[in-house]
Amino acid sequence: MRVTLVTPEWPGLNHSGGVARYAYRLAEQLRENVTLTVVTVEGNDAFLDGVTILRAKRDEGRFGRYYVLPFRLRRLVASSRPDLVHSFGDDWALGHRWPTVRTFHGSALAEARSSKGLRRINHYVLSAFEHATARWADVRVAVGADSMTEFNCQTSMPPIVPIARNGDRGEKPSVVFVGSFHGRKRGWMVAEAVSDYRRLHGVDVGLTVIGPSSDRDSWPDYCNHRSDLNDTDVQDEISRAWVLAAPSSYEGFGIPAFEALALGTPVVTSPTPGSEFMSELMYGNVGLDIVSDDDFAGSLLRRLRNGRPDAAEIPTSQIEPLLALSRHDRLVDEIYPQALHAFRWNSSRRRL
Repeated sequence: MRVTLVTPEWPGLNHSGGVARYAYRLAEQLRENVTLTVVTVEGNDAFLDGVTILRAKRDEGRFGRYYVLPFRLRRLVASSRPDLVHSFGDDWALGHRWPTVRTFHGSALAEARSSKGLRRINHYVLSAFEHATARWADVRVAVGADSMTEFNCQTSMPPIVPIARNGDRGEKPSVVFVGSFHGRKRGWMVAEAVSDYRRLHGVDVGLTVIGPSSDRDSWPDYCNHRSDLNDTDVQDEISRAWVLAAPSSYEGFGIPAFEALALGTPVVTSPTPGSEFMSELMYGNVGLDIVSDDDFAGSLLRRLRNGRPDAAEIPTSQIEPLLALSRHDRLVDEIYPQALHAFRWNSSRRRL
């Protein structure tokens, strides 16, 4: 079966977010079962043996990114001659020409509610497009609870793959954060909490940030700012830290928080649809602190005061329900056949 994965987010020269890293790891697994083509954009230069990668021109600015790119993606998808399209977004121009699986990594409506100015207006418009694609997708897959409800998805599949515990915990108290200083990731909250603790208590707490290089000057001088890391490097940094901080105002799932728990690193996170979905599905919540903004700094510092954490204290067994839902063979054995059947059935109805 020829499957085309539409994912504008794909690892490249610039900082790669969670969706890009998940898309790559999912493609690594899918290539063993299907003839896979990935449709993405220029600058996302990561290659993958056995996978055809097509790149659309990258347009600068908000209009090009969200309103021109979908038409460029459509041309590349058509050239790949797919038996099935699996889309991660920016697909409203594709139409319903092929059997389609649509994965919703959260929702533009929720992004709009946590944004301001033109960004908010833009996401309200994109929300209308998202709901249009949801209506014609043959199978809708949610990564978390809010997208499950908003788009009436048939199933849920967390955007994760199994990872092995690795690396040694650092001797020095340290915090790791994945994301940007500004925006919904709210890295500034982490910087304030760590800086206040260092100043008031005289403790040399380390802070490692994995984020875009353009963001470096926003962080304190003592911060170890890392960009352009591969999956192994990211997981090594999370393994070495004493706690992962995730004060995002919105997450459809929250891949760094899951990775931290899988690697035995405690997590302090805001109450988002993603963190609450994760909490509800896990067998227990050892190492996962979901706290309000008022309690965030205090909870982060309590984790540091608890001392160097032992990975064995966070059992890998508690994340097994999430891993069971996320198995890539569910796509091949269950979800893709369901989409093919639904497309054929709807096509036959249209001919009647």
